[in-house]
This record gives sequence, structure tokens and C-alpha cells, in this order.
Amino acid sequence: YKESGGIVIGMGVESGSDRVLKLINKPQTVEEVMHAIRRCGEFDIIPKVSFITGIPGETHEEAVMTIKLIARIIKENPRTNFFVPGLFRPYPGADLYEDCVKMGFKEPKKLEDWLDYELHDNYFVKPEDLPWVDHPEFHINVPYVAFNYVYYKFNKDRIKLPISRKIAGRIAELRMDKDWWKFPYEYKFTLWKKNFEKRPLLKKVIQKFT
Repeated sequence: YKESGGIVIGMGVESGSDRVLKLINKPQTVEEVMHAIRRCGEFDIIPKVSFITGIPGETHEEAVMTIKLIARIIKENPRTNFFVPGLFRPYPGADLYEDCVKMGFKEPKKLEDWLDYELHDNYFVKPEDLPWVDHPEFHINVPYVAFNYVYYKFNKDRIKLPISRKIAGRIAELRMDKDWWKFPYEYKFTLWKKNFEKRPLLKKVIQKFT
């Protein structure tokens, strides 16, 4: 691969739980993922990895395992690129779709309604969109914690890193290190920020400090 000019390999890691990987028909194990991450480092290839949480049947502990796998991958191969964890979204015909409907997912009835489902509230998922999971706000907050953690790890030595980024990064480290997931403020803060940025005067002020 490297000899043919390959630089990056994309990996759909998806979960830090072997049980959940079987649930979504992913053939790999977590240890096989880590082996691939190590091998990429040996051959100077950049792994680009993606994740999903909020999968029907996934426990809170298994979702935390997914977040912690991000920290483990960074330690193993600091050159890794990350797509922050996405949230499982059910679509007709996909595996687990009917399970979501049975657990309370309200299917959009028209094509236009599907668009609204995707784009409502400035692309933010609402807790009521995830009736199949316990603690939906935790899952909605996961991408923001993961982003803050990865961003901070890769940029914390920058002198001009905004104070808000440093605070967010330290809180993300605290969550990772201490398994502290209460008060999921990150996504709420980001939604607040985006809503205020719709006002031109406030946008410049907010962007200066964040």
C-alpha cells in the first residue's frame, strides 16, 4: 500500500466494545483495530478513524469504552486523524431500523420530513430523537467531548490557544480520566454559541475568544 503511494487509510472502527461490533456486523475486534493502528505507525501511514455511539442495544458503559478507545489510539499513534463519534441515526431498510421504531422512534412520514429530521435545530440532535437509548443527552454530548479532547491533545502546546479551548480540553481530559459524564454542557454551549453567531456583532466577539 505504501509503495503504491498510499498515505491515509480510513477505518470504520465504530465501537470500543467487541459485543457492539458483533451487534452491528463488524468483523473486527478492538484488539485487531489496535494492531492495525500500530502497523500504520510502523509503515508511516496515517490512520483515519470513525466511531458511532447511541447504537440500539449499546449500554452506557460500552459507549464510554468507545470514547476511551479514542484516547488509547492517540497514545498508540499520535498521527491518527479522527472523525469525532457520530450518533446512530435510523433509516428505512437499514439494520436495527425496526428496533428503533419499536422503541419509540417516530418515523418521518414524508421526504421533506426526513430533511427536517436531519437539519433541525442547526444540525443538532435533540434528546427526543433518541428514544432507544438511556441518557440521550450523554450521547448527544459525546461528539463534543471527543472533539475537545482530540483538539486539545494535538494543540495544547500552542501559545495562542484560546482560553476557552484550554478549559474545554481540560474538562474533556477530566471526563476521560475520571469517568465523569455528569452535566453534559458541551453541546449546549456549542448550540448557544451557534445561535449567537447568527448576529453579526456578537459573532466577531465570540469567535475572538473561542
